[in-house]
Amino acid sequence: MDEINEEIQEIFNYDVFDFETKEDFILYLRYLIITTQIELDRYKAYLRELDKKIKDYNIEEDKDAKVPTLTFHNFNDKLRSLSYYLLNMVGEDTDGIMSYKRFRKMADEMSGELEFELNELEEDIKLIMDQCSDNKAWCLHLSDVTLNGQLQIHNKEMHRKIKNYVLIHNNPVEIPEYDYYEGAWLLDLQRKSQVFYDTTRKVFQRMKKDYSILVGKSIRIKRKVYEDRKYVGIELE
Repeated sequence: MDEINEEIQEIFNYDVFDFETKEDFILYLRYLIITTQIELDRYKAYLRELDKKIKDYNIEEDKDAKVPTLTFHNFNDKLRSLSYYLLNMVGEDTDGIMSYKRFRKMADEMSGELEFELNELEEDIKLIMDQCSDNKAWCLHLSDVTLNGQLQIHNKEMHRKIKNYVLIHNNPVEIPEYDYYEGAWLLDLQRKSQVFYDTTRKVFQRMKKDYSILVGKSIRIKRKVYEDRKYVGIELE
């Protein structure tokens, strides 16, 4: 057990990646491009699955079609989890977290002394990156705004009645469960997820432009297929 604890501790003992040379920027951005491409591929595959499911239930013609709750949750959970991961990779600015925003921040600070200069980011790319942290909070965290928004869906009179009802009938706490979701929920998820995918791809294209500048030639993406991926990790037995 002591050996396992030592291995686990070692995983968290790696230093934050330091940008010291132009080569460091190339290595960092290369890994970021590889990882982003992999996650975008998965996201696109989930969108295809969602599109097929919408067609299977004929939801575009019948938005009231009943979709099993588990079906909706499966798609919602997969896309939301991957969205959070991609939001981090685009716009997180915390030391130790790999992101394009951190790459650009360090590049802007050090480009002069390292004798390379990247083109200034387009305004829409800057806006996307600035919004990522806020959007990330919406992905996985329930905020005060969520509760307030639920209450404000109704008019003020209805708002007052709901609050009074809840305060009077405060026990037991009722947990809503649904056997089905209306098909419109899947359509809404599809629309929002497609917008997110297209937006993230726009930033991804900018990553590749930066890489081309750093290496002095147009980037080429080559897919290499392996039969299987070997597991290399901590042995728990």
